[in-house]
Amino acid sequence: MKTYKWLIFFLILFSGELSAQGFVVDHTCIDENDTVIPMEYLNAARQLDITFGHNSIGGDVTHGMEFLRDQVNSSRYDLTIIESYHSGDGIDLPAPEWFDSNSGIVGWRVLSNDNPWDKRDNFSDHIALYGSRVDVAMMKYGHLDQNDGESPTQLFERLRDDIEDLESDYPNVVFVWWTMPVTAASYCGSSNQTRYEYNTLVRQYVSEHNKVLLDIADIEGHAPDGSPVYDGDCDVMYPEYAQEDNVHLRPHDETSGAPRLARAMWWLMARLAGWDPDGGGETLTLDWPDPPNAYSWDGSWSPSASQLPPDGLFDDVYYDGHLVDGEPSPILPQGDWDWVNPNNGDVSELANWNGFESGTGHFDPLLDSQGNQFGWRLIGNSSDIEMTSTSYKGSDGVDIVDYGENGSIHSTASIRFQDGPDMIRYTQSWSIGWRVGSDIDGYDNDNDLVIAGYDAIQSPGEFPIQTSGVHTGPGNDLVFMKDMTRSMVDLGNGNDGSTDSIDQHDGDDIIVADGNWLDNRVMGGGGDDIFFWYVDNNRPDNSWTGGRFLGTGSFGDAIWGDDT
Repeated sequence: MKTYKWLIFFLILFSGELSAQGFVVDHTCIDENDTVIPMEYLNAARQLDITFGHNSIGGDVTHGMEFLRDQVNSSRYDLTIIESYHSGDGIDLPAPEWFDSNSGIVGWRVLSNDNPWDKRDNFSDHIALYGSRVDVAMMKYGHLDQNDGESPTQLFERLRDDIEDLESDYPNVVFVWWTMPVTAASYCGSSNQTRYEYNTLVRQYVSEHNKVLLDIADIEGHAPDGSPVYDGDCDVMYPEYAQEDNVHLRPHDETSGAPRLARAMWWLMARLAGWDPDGGGETLTLDWPDPPNAYSWDGSWSPSASQLPPDGLFDDVYYDGHLVDGEPSPILPQGDWDWVNPNNGDVSELANWNGFESGTGHFDPLLDSQGNQFGWRLIGNSSDIEMTSTSYKGSDGVDIVDYGENGSIHSTASIRFQDGPDMIRYTQSWSIGWRVGSDIDGYDNDNDLVIAGYDAIQSPGEFPIQTSGVHTGPGNDLVFMKDMTRSMVDLGNGNDGSTDSIDQHDGDDIIVADGNWLDNRVMGGGGDDIFFWYVDNNRPDNSWTGGRFLGTGSFGDAIWGDDT
């Protein structure tokens, strides 16, 4: 694996523009375990407006998509599907205006089998109504359309001419080609050979003219292990994909033909939405973060009972509940909890703590299942915290500062944490500085998580995170920043955040930037740092303002990528 010693910028682009490059979806393009296609591209695919003219086998495909949605994985395969083909459904073909406020697949019956010229005319008439409102249009021949008497060449050339005319009239629509479906062995004969000749012409044309093809015949003609299925010289459907008629796709279980073609449809849609399964450019392999455990958000810290509580968990003075003014003192994390008069040196015990407790909040201990304390959680007095005091110094255990989905923090020059895997979350901030670790304050087990910004996509020009700085310091740190301006993320500068040195204990850091992003600085450190920027979620307040930022690194190669 290549080593990256700087910031790698990946611009994850979802501009709404469809892939203009041709590609083929065949039997190698089946996400059988539902793990290959990234969720962000499935989400983008859901926004496509697709019209699909077909007869019964095409209906099998859309029913397979409904099966994936309703029975397999509703969050992964959620999609609006309107299918007007099947009798008894009571669903009429929606008006073209439906696509103005909806997205998904509208399937409709293209008349009629054994009459391919009728299907071609019907498709052209349909596109005349819907072409200005859809992103993707497709029509497939059925398994009976070779019976009309047209030769394979005539079937192909007449459809090719019609689609090329439509492409000229509707340049913003992607017209997807389909091969003609095949049938199972006992239904074979000369018909499948005719289909094979037609399909060969389609495949050659798509390859030579950079078109998009869903090769249903290739998918039907390969077993799940990838082996082709023949009956003599005839391409045929793998028997387990077919219903008893050896023609239609068997539905409603994971090994049948309908869900298999449905997964091919999702592959097609994700590709159209910009996904490149081959990746392109540089390939990154991330070996962290690991799943959480009881002590750390990434599983990086697993102390034994003898190591708890960790050294430095408690304040040097307020660790034992001794009496102050006749009352037991609170047990606190490290901090400057007394106020020292700068003029005469007099000490007011717990004066800073009393102000902190009334103005900011208090600390609850973090205990494991054996009752051993391993950290602290700050409990804020409200969701809007003005932390003007910098008395709190963090601890050598886990420090959690979670202001939740609606919390804000502001008006503090510096909040400093020490060792341990710390976690911070807030939705709004201004005039703050976080140090979740540094080579001065401590670096043991110092993998930190920061989530700044939590709301849905803001209106143009709105920035809940402003004039805020985060120094992650040592260890492997993960930072999410959303809707941020005039702010900074330091992933590992040394000497307590000095830009002229590197933290020698810094690890591999990841920052994910989303939403509105303007005039920010990101500085790499001593590890292999990665910056993911969802740039197309940036919504500037005018057409000429982009998401400006300054990215600076330290040592080694700088690699830029715009891979989707």
